This record gives sequence, C-alpha cells and structure tokens, in this order.
Amino acid sequence: MPIFSAYIYGLVILFGLQVGIINPAFFGWAIGGTMLFNFIFVWLAARAKWNANFWNFLISPFLFLLAGFLFLGFSNNIIIREGIVLFLAVGSAAFTQQLIILTFHKYQYKNHSLSTISKILNTTTVFFWFSGMFSLHALIKMPFWMILGATTAVIYLLTYQFFIINKIKSTASLWFVPVITLTTAELFWAVSWLPNLADAKAALVTGVYYFLTGLAQHFLNATLNKKTYWRYGVAVTVLWLTILLTARWS
Repeated sequence: MPIFSAYIYGLVILFGLQVGIINPAFFGWAIGGTMLFNFIFVWLAARAKWNANFWNFLISPFLFLLAGFLFLGFSNNIIIREGIVLFLAVGSAAFTQQLIILTFHKYQYKNHSLSTISKILNTTTVFFWFSGMFSLHALIKMPFWMILGATTAVIYLLTYQFFIINKIKSTASLWFVPVITLTTAELFWAVSWLPNLADAKAALVTGVYYFLTGLAQHFLNATLNKKTYWRYGVAVTVLWLTILLTARWS
C-alpha cells in the first residue's frame, strides 16, 4: 500500500466535511461516509485482516473523528469549525500514514511515531468528547446517566489503546486501565456541576486525563521520578488555575 494514499485519505475527509459545513443538510451524510471510509481505510492499512491489531489500531482514529464531529455539531464559529475540520483531516492522515509505514514499509518507520501521534489524537478526542457531552446535557437535556455511560466506555477504549499502542502489556497495566477510566469518569461527573462553559470544563478533565496517563506510562516503564511529577503536575495546575480564574461564568 503506497504511503501517498494517506494524503488522499486526508483530502477525502477534508472534502467530505467541507461539503457538510457548506450545506448542513448533507452534514449527516458526510459524517456517515467519513466514518465508513475511515473504517475501510484503516482495515486496508492493517493488511485487510480482521484481527486484534486492526481493532486496536481502529480505536484512535475512529473515536477521534467521532468526537470531532460531536464537537463540530455544537460549534457556531465558522473559523473554529474550519480549523477543526482541517485538524481532523491532518490528524487522521498522519495516523494512517504512520500505520501504512509500519505495516508495509517498516524500514522507514521511526520508533514511537505511531504511539506519539495516537497520544495526541487521544488527548484531543477526550477534549472534543467531553465538550460535546457537556453541551448535549446543557442544550438538549440528554439524561446524564446516558452521557456518563457513553463517556466511561470511550475513556476505557482510549486508555486501553494507549497502553496497547505503547506496547505496555504488563499485569499492572490491566489495573491502570479501569482505575484511570473510573477516576476520569468521576471527575467528569464532578465538574459537570460547575457553572463554567462546556469547553472550559472539558479542558479541566482533559488535563487530568493527560496527567494520569502520562504518570502511568512512566511508572510502568520504570522512568517515573520527581521531575516527571513536577512537569505533569505544574502543567495541570496552571491549566486548572487559568481556566477557573479566567473562564466566563454563566
């Protein structure tokens, strides 16, 4: 499978979403077509095999697009929408490019390239998803127990994929997945009561998720030290303080 096909894949996503934005009547069709194309393309990039590798590789790009569509559905700023569409196309293309290189051109693959891109997509997915879920609850009055259930499932899949793609398969990692999932889900429920805007609350939870997965990775790789605690801790603390002090309260 040629590497340049990943660029074609990105252009298809970009074109499809642009059509959906220009004509909202086609937005649903654009989402459905893009998700189907994503499924087929990742399957081809994984050597067209229905095995565990395919499903593990599918989690990140599939949920990335799904959460991105959810975020787009509640975005009214045309500049933000265009920026998100471009980011979705570039991010998806970058992931599939590295997957093709890993599968068909291993001599060109650089270590940790796919896991690095996946971590970026997963963290962004968490933000998009949380923001969309908070908006669903606030604007559409969707029952929170349904939102919490769907969110827990998404967090579990992303966390599971995080450990798998980083090739962390120790027995301890089996405990980290449910612990991180339940901790993040509980925090998601806790901040839902804050009067901040959806994006601000989503950023708060995303910061903690990034903190937990980062520390877990270093712990399981035996690279955890005080500098790591400080680096992640300061980043999350600054994020929380900045949002709580500057966000527009409603």
